[in-house]
Amino acid sequence: MKKVILRSLLFSLATFVSVQNAVSQEAKVGNSMLWSVVDPKSPADTSYLFGTIHQISQKDFEITRKIQNAFDKSQILITEIDLTDTGMVVEMMSRVIMEDGMTLDKLLTKEDYQLLSKFMIENAGLPLALYNDKKPFMAAMAIMNFFIEDAPASYDMVLTQMAQKQGLEIHGLETVAEQMDVLDQTPYKEQADQLIEMISNVEETKESYAQIVRAYKAEHLEDLQKLLDENMGAAGEKSAMLDDRNIKWIPKIQKVIEEKHCFIAVGAGHLPGEMGLINLLRDEGYEVNPIFG
Repeated sequence: MKKVILRSLLFSLATFVSVQNAVSQEAKVGNSMLWSVVDPKSPADTSYLFGTIHQISQKDFEITRKIQNAFDKSQILITEIDLTDTGMVVEMMSRVIMEDGMTLDKLLTKEDYQLLSKFMIENAGLPLALYNDKKPFMAAMAIMNFFIEDAPASYDMVLTQMAQKQGLEIHGLETVAEQMDVLDQTPYKEQADQLIEMISNVEETKESYAQIVRAYKAEHLEDLQKLLDENMGAAGEKSAMLDDRNIKWIPKIQKVIEEKHCFIAVGAGHLPGEMGLINLLRDEGYEVNPIFG
């Protein structure tokens, strides 16, 4: 059940968390969601790296003064995907239907399908029939709103709106298709079973999500690492969802920050760890330091 929460929170189309090697990296990480990125050869050219949580309650959402200050000094907003891309929704919808005529009612037992249908109506206000032919993670995204327990807010969307208002350029690190390729590595049956586990253990699911939010609001990256280490799953899954993507992002980030001041906003789980963006940028020679206060 926790795996589906983490997966739902990880992607910008839904949301955030993850990372690895918590204990060994603890001294190097520091407790902050906002980091300065400076090329020692050109110290005046500062960019910023911000860890987001893609789905969070409005009551827990906040653009703090330090975030606003860093944003105001930036010329480009870099997010996981460019939310201003007019073709994004069309691309996503072309990839959400299960292949070979597979449907949820074929993946689940009759009893589990009825259980999920009842939960969707009572708690999400949506008929499961809308999701029957779609990949199970789509239903997970709808269900997550129940566990947020308030109107959801999106750092990605708010930052994009701020960038548009202030006239910043907006760049995406990957496409919707690339994100969908990662999600597709989890078999339909496993996705469907995780849905049932998620709604069968409501109180545990709520507490797992609450732990993630508490760690995020406290800016405790090492706590987020531990949550992932405990619940993310196999090393191959971590690599696909985090490490491989981080490695692909580094040259894209480098190219842009060498030209202009950037505000880079990605899921907080991408920041720490041996293969996290903080460490990878340091390996490239950048000074990456936490911003407090």
